Amino acid sequence: MVEVSIAYPQQRPIKGEKVSSSKKYRYVFFVILTIAGIVSLVSCSWKNRDASGSPPTVYTIPASSILNDRAVLNGTVSPTGSAVNAWFEYGTDPALSTWITTTRQVKKSVATPLPFKASILGLNSYTTYYYRAAASNRFGTQRGDIQTFPTGEYYVAVGDSITRAGGKRGFAPTLSELLKNSKGYPNTIANRGVDGATSAEGAKLINFTLSTLPMAKYYLVMYGTNDARLGVYVQSGKGLRPGEPGYNGTYKDNLQKILSAILAAGKIPCIAKVPHTSRWNIDIMSIQDYNVVIDELVVANSIAVTPPDFYTYFQKHPDELADGLHPNKIGYESMANLWFHALTR
Repeated sequence: MVEVSIAYPQQRPIKGEKVSSSKKYRYVFFVILTIAGIVSLVSCSWKNRDASGSPPTVYTIPASSILNDRAVLNGTVSPTGSAVNAWFEYGTDPALSTWITTTRQVKKSVATPLPFKASILGLNSYTTYYYRAAASNRFGTQRGDIQTFPTGEYYVAVGDSITRAGGKRGFAPTLSELLKNSKGYPNTIANRGVDGATSAEGAKLINFTLSTLPMAKYYLVMYGTNDARLGVYVQSGKGLRPGEPGYNGTYKDNLQKILSAILAAGKIPCIAKVPHTSRWNIDIMSIQDYNVVIDELVVANSIAVTPPDFYTYFQKHPDELADGLHPNKIGYESMANLWFHALTR
C-alpha cells in the first residue's frame, strides 16, 4: 500500500508577505480535493435516494360514456414520490399482446392517487374492446389489470316459438329501442328462439349459441311451455338439488345446464317466468311448478335480474294472446316493456 502525504497550509500569509509558489500549489490542490469530496458526497446521496424509489402504482377503472364508436377510458395513478407519465393501452386482443396507445399525460408528484382519463374515437360498432391503464416514472413502468367494454350491448334471446315470434316482430325490436333510449348507446338483440323447443333441447343448443355469438353479454332465457304439453310433461324438479333422486332430466336440471353454460362463458343470464296460456293441451299446473323452479334457480345462481312475470301478466291480459298461447302485436310490446323493467331495475 502506498501512503500519500498531503501538506495542508499552516496559515494565511501576513499582509505584505510573499507566498512561495510551492505554498500556492499546495493550497490550490487542497481546495480541489475539498470540492471533489463535496461533489462525491452529494452524488452518493442522490444515488442512494434514486435507488430507494419504485415505479408508480396504477389501476384500471371501468370505461364510461360508451357509444357505438367511442368511449372514455378511466384510471388512477399514485406517483409514489416522483413525477409520472400516464396513458392507456387498448385493442380487440383479450391479452393486449398488441395495442393502441393514447397520448401520455404528465402527472406531478403528489402523495395521493390521481385520476386520469382519455377519450378514444373511431371504434367499431358492436365490438368488445380491452384496455388497461399504464404509467411510468424514472424507476420503471407499471400496468393495471385488463378490463373490457362493448361498443353497445349485445343480447341474445333463447327460447321456443313465443320468443321466435314466427318470423314476426316479436319483443326484441321494441326492447332494443327502449334500452337504447334509456342507456344512450346502441344495442343488438339476436333472436335465437326455436319453434317447439323444450328446456332439454335448449340445454343441447346453448353451447352452440354461445360459440356463434361470443360478443353477446346478456342471455334472455325463456323455456317451459313445450315442457308442459300433454304427452310430453317434464317433471319440474321443484325443491330438488343436483344429485338428489329424481333431479336428473327435470325442468330444473335442464334450466340449470343452460344457466351454468352461460355463466361459465362469462355472460349474464336473465330468466323469465313461463307465460300463462289458455291452450287445452298445456298443463297449467306444470307451468306453475316451473315458475317456482325459476325462483329457486335465481337464488341458487345469484341472478341479479328479477324474472319478468309473464305468467301473471298474460293471466290478467288474455286479450294480448293471439291464439291463447302466442302474443299478438300488443302482447309482444308488453313483453318488451316487462323485459326492459327487469333489465334496468
